[in-house]
Amino acid sequence: VLPSSLSAALDVSAELRAQQGSDPKVQLTDMITSLSSALRRPVARTNLAEGQLRSLPYQRELMLLRYVITRSCPGSAAAAAQAIDNFGAELKWAKFAGGSKAAVLLASVRGAPPALHVDAHNDGRPTELNVGVLEIGTYCGNSALRLAAALPGIHVTTLELDPVLVAIARSLIAFAGMASRVTVWTGHSNLLIPRI
Repeated sequence: VLPSSLSAALDVSAELRAQQGSDPKVQLTDMITSLSSALRRPVARTNLAEGQLRSLPYQRELMLLRYVITRSCPGSAAAAAQAIDNFGAELKWAKFAGGSKAAVLLASVRGAPPALHVDAHNDGRPTELNVGVLEIGTYCGNSALRLAAALPGIHVTTLELDPVLVAIARSLIAFAGMASRVTVWTGHSNLLIPRI
């Protein structure tokens, strides 16, 4: 039996995948409401020692998703990113790119030169392309969320092998209001990159 929080994240992920390619203005309100209510329910107390609790599969990742949903506003990428940073600071655990790591990531993409294309129909002059961002290794979606928020008009495609992490990332990204700007693919990069 799946915990209700994981089940809700998997449901949102499946609905987002089914809607991919449809109108980006599709309201995610119902999905976010069901995910929020599942993650806001109190977590059942167990007799497990703290070390055992930490070793439960996806425990920290689900705690991160719960933290973001209960402590930030739906539709706000900035609030979600701040909640992710706060979660990492409170638990003194941050496998994701938050805080100073996030600042370095964003500075590097903002400072990247534009992608240029030489157009024979334009007297051979280079024109700027809108190419997007490819991230390999989504984890919980924090970097993809921050990249999409920092680069208006740029679409972020991110690849993750673990389907449970894909569900968590899609849920977090949808809650932050960035589902139309970020596509999370499930699978190995060797198989997915040729399809992109």
